[in-house]
Formats: sequence, C-alpha cells, structure tokens
Amino acid sequence: MSARSPINYGYSQHYNKLPFTVSLSAETVTQVLKDILNEIVRNGIKKIMILNGHDGNIAPIEIAARAVKVQHPDVVIASLNDW
Repeated sequence: MSARSPINYGYSQHYNKLPFTVSLSAETVTQVLKDILNEIVRNGIKKIMILNGHDGNIAPIEIAARAVKVQHPDVVIASLNDW
C-alpha cells in the first residue's frame, strides 16, 4: 500500500525576511506529524517512509518519529531528509 500526502507548510521561520514566507512553529509541525503518524499506525501501517524536501523540517520530523516509536516500538519509520 502506498499513500502520498504532502504537507505544504512547514517550519520556515529562518526565511521570514523574504516576502510571502508562511511558516508554522516547530511545535505545530511536530504535533501535525505525530498526529499523522499515529493515524497511519492506527490504520495498520507498520513501515513508514517520510520524504522531506525542506531542511527546516528535519528536527520536527525526528522529534515526531521518536515519539511515535516510543508509543509503537514495532513500527519502522525512515526519513529521507536530503531530498
């Protein structure tokens, strides 16, 4: 099974000097990712690959993935951060 659900906003506060930068807080990105990962696990998916295209999201992804792994040790979460 494959599911592709891009999240179009992330943590970009380091670009706030540029016009039209829209950034979520790191805490919001982390919580959104935890909620999504938990819903994926609730639906029976045990192997999850996160494809990240923005360096600002690396830390929130790591925090969210580690928190979900604590709740669900049998789940495998991999993240490709340098895409």
